[in-house]
Amino acid sequence: LYCALLGGSQLIVHAKVVSTLLSQLLRGDTSALSSWLLYVELVLFLACGGLWGVKLTECLALYEPLLIIPLMVGIYILFGGVAGGIFFGEYAALHEATPAGYGGWALYILGVLAMLTGLAMIADGSVGKAKPAQPPDAALPTTVLCALLM
Repeated sequence: LYCALLGGSQLIVHAKVVSTLLSQLLRGDTSALSSWLLYVELVLFLACGGLWGVKLTECLALYEPLLIIPLMVGIYILFGGVAGGIFFGEYAALHEATPAGYGGWALYILGVLAMLTGLAMIADGSVGKAKPAQPPDAALPTTVLCALLM
């Protein structure tokens, strides 16, 4: 849960900031190169992505993939959507951005509830059983290798 919050949702926010700064560079505005923001955001993007990759790899070593992948990605999407909506002010215009008007809020909340319901159905144990936990050192070489490859 914490790696989806710290790694996943922050990865989405920092990726959007980096992509905005890079699009500014591609339009010919090179002022981003002299700003500290681009470099801080690149470091944060890489750190959050690394944390997300390492923790996802550790979870795959400890649990069934059919159980942990939907849970990790679902929480990643939930926290990423909330973090992006708050940081970029996307919630302020949600009712204006959809043809449904204020019904866009109802659709957003229904979508989040549907995702959480699906995750609860997966987590109740009907999909897969958890593997016995391995000692932390057993998964470390794989984790380090995957982190280096990312």
